[in-house]
Amino acid sequence: MKRLSLFLAALSALLLWSCGATQGQQADENAIKLGTAKVSVHMKIGGNAEGEASLKADSVLDVMEIYATTLPIFAYNSQYCEFTPLEREGDTFVAEVPVERMREIGGIRIYLNGGFTGGTMLLFDQKNPIELEWSLTEDGWPIEMPVLKNSALSMDDWQNISSIFTQGICMDVPRLIEQDAEVYKLPWQEVRAYETDTVWPRYVSRTIGDFTVPKAASDWVMNNLKVVFAADCILPYQKYAEAVAGIEVGNPPMESYSFLDSIDYAPDVFLLNNELISQRALLRGILDIPCAEFKEIGETPVAQWQQTVSRALEPAMKERPKLLLDLLSGLSYVRQMEAMRPLTDTQVKNINEGYTDDLGKILLAENDRLVTALKDSSSVTLNDLVAEKFNLQEYLDKNYPGRPVVVALSHPWDDPNINKYFTGKEMNGKFADKGLAILNICDERGETRMWKNLAARFGGANIRIDDATYDTIGRDFGLDTGSPLSYLFFDRAHKLVVALPSFPGAECYGEFLEGITK
Repeated sequence: MKRLSLFLAALSALLLWSCGATQGQQADENAIKLGTAKVSVHMKIGGNAEGEASLKADSVLDVMEIYATTLPIFAYNSQYCEFTPLEREGDTFVAEVPVERMREIGGIRIYLNGGFTGGTMLLFDQKNPIELEWSLTEDGWPIEMPVLKNSALSMDDWQNISSIFTQGICMDVPRLIEQDAEVYKLPWQEVRAYETDTVWPRYVSRTIGDFTVPKAASDWVMNNLKVVFAADCILPYQKYAEAVAGIEVGNPPMESYSFLDSIDYAPDVFLLNNELISQRALLRGILDIPCAEFKEIGETPVAQWQQTVSRALEPAMKERPKLLLDLLSGLSYVRQMEAMRPLTDTQVKNINEGYTDDLGKILLAENDRLVTALKDSSSVTLNDLVAEKFNLQEYLDKNYPGRPVVVALSHPWDDPNINKYFTGKEMNGKFADKGLAILNICDERGETRMWKNLAARFGGANIRIDDATYDTIGRDFGLDTGSPLSYLFFDRAHKLVVALPSFPGAECYGEFLEGITK
């Protein structure tokens, strides 16, 4: 289901237009470095042969929103993208996009009246501003691929890259193997030879297909495919033996993971991961190699923990680059925080002393967010009702008698509407003394872990229901349940006052709150 969602998102964007260093070396200038990348998107609405804009241009631009998307280093996939709104200046939208690397793969997404109309993948660069020129119809729909200036890659290149990445992410690797399933009954040496000599070339051939790998991006594009293949096929050895051949096998030794040595961990290659999926799947797979039994970093100094990991990986990798070891230790800290366990004072000290780039700042910022969320957690309730029968009207009558209620229906993990949610959250607090209740309802499409993390940020009452019930609620109230964020406003008798398919803007939202809290 998750891969299908990734495929559909990437396909929509396409149709609408979408280390070589040793352990002791210092990371180069394309390593992890917090900063901003300038981007501008010039919109030409219904232009004529002379390039003059249509008289309708302003009416289209007034209801247009453009976002730059970036994927944090330790995020899972595009569902965890961060959205930066571009500000309108006449017929141009501009922003300084926060990035974590000197050069970082990201994207541009266009929304018209809250609906997605087009997008593209591109490369954000802290040193070189990005300029896009987009021609749209008078109704605001893309006419052709945008023109990309100041770039070694054309929009045709990006379309090919997007297509390759989409194919690579959605490729069903077991299907590439199942005709030779019996191979998993052989010793691990023969299994690995089969995977690297037969399955890997087959994967590359079917992923690239008729698309062209741009010469200027061939190193990191091919490296991305290796990363995905390693995470999907090489690292989960036992999983594939059971899934493909239906047999149980023992843990192979560390030297069986030597495919990891073929990946380029140089920062200017490895850190250019595609926006559909981060390198986290690879890092997670390495940390979970059964024969290694890596322990959490805990309060162990960073260098000491990395030395232990490096020695364990040596049979598989001739070199264990600094960037890889930094990211593995960073992910160990992240896993702890995702388990809602803040960093200790000792860990904070170790992080400050253990990294030479901005990775430490990223980890400490994540810890600050967790600490803040835990302070507010006393006002957060979680109720997972996926396995239970749920009736919204009965739930409101039982839990909020005599109180007005705003129900927020959301699965906002891949949409900028999450930012709008927090605008509404600020306004909700102004009506708390009038008994206003807020009920956040999520479907089960997102991971439980992410639901809990979002709930900690949302505050208030949070429930999670099964997809079918979520969709039924939407249909009952005339809402499109595909929308990432919609609202139901109920008065004190729990009679529906209004159903909104998206965030209506702060002023309108406040007026509805006034209406139901009288």
